[in-house]
Amino acid sequence: MPIAGMPEAARSPAFATAMGLLNYALKPDVHHAAAVTREALQAKEAGYLRRVGRWIADSF
Repeated sequence: MPIAGMPEAARSPAFATAMGLLNYALKPDVHHAAAVTREALQAKEAGYLRRVGRWIADSF
């Protein structure tokens, strides 16, 4: 499948892997996309910031 706007030279077999990866990135797999709630995301970020703060406090 050609990507719109790509030059003709990029459609050669030498660029097949790069074009395949671009196509894959442009069409994300629905099965692996998981919905994350806002609360879960905030809790994850808070945990990360807490660990970074603890690391800085322990280092100095």
